[in-house]
Amino acid sequence: QRQMCIRDSVVPARSNENEPVQLYLGTLSGPDFKPVSEKPFESQHASWSRDGRSLYFSSNISGDWQIWRLDLQSGISQQHTVKGGIFAREAPDGGLLFVKALTGGIWFQDQKGTEQLLVPQFAEVDWGNWLVDEKGIYYLQRLPDADLWMFKVWGQSSGEELFRVPCLLYTSDAADDSLR
Repeated sequence: QRQMCIRDSVVPARSNENEPVQLYLGTLSGPDFKPVSEKPFESQHASWSRDGRSLYFSSNISGDWQIWRLDLQSGISQQHTVKGGIFAREAPDGGLLFVKALTGGIWFQDQKGTEQLLVPQFAEVDWGNWLVDEKGIYYLQRLPDADLWMFKVWGQSSGEELFRVPCLLYTSDAADDSLR
């Protein structure tokens, strides 16, 4: 059994150009830096469980992209989503928060496996632009004229705006393509 150290890193990489991208775990410059699985499969977008004993990651092991959980002590991977998933974080109650490919929104899956759309205002291109803490979810919401950083408290139906970043507007003409 392997003990985890705070210096351990999880890195998506490939051993050569003919291999799939896999997750590697260990001390970057150490001899323990190895793939998390002996079977090569495409995997990306890792996040730690709240207790640090597992990794959540996306993989196409089953034929399409889903969220998986790897127990680092046993080495056993378990599929968590069945309707798609590309990035996940563990919720404080042990449920799973995740985003899906080609679909906007932040989704929640309870410990029984029931899914619900929690944050519909989340754009698919922002798959990694959100954080979870004990009080709720921080996420990016894009509008035509500004990007909003929002916070949704657990149990509330909508988020509150924390701050707004106005969009840069520019024009160009054939003679001068600089920002104006």
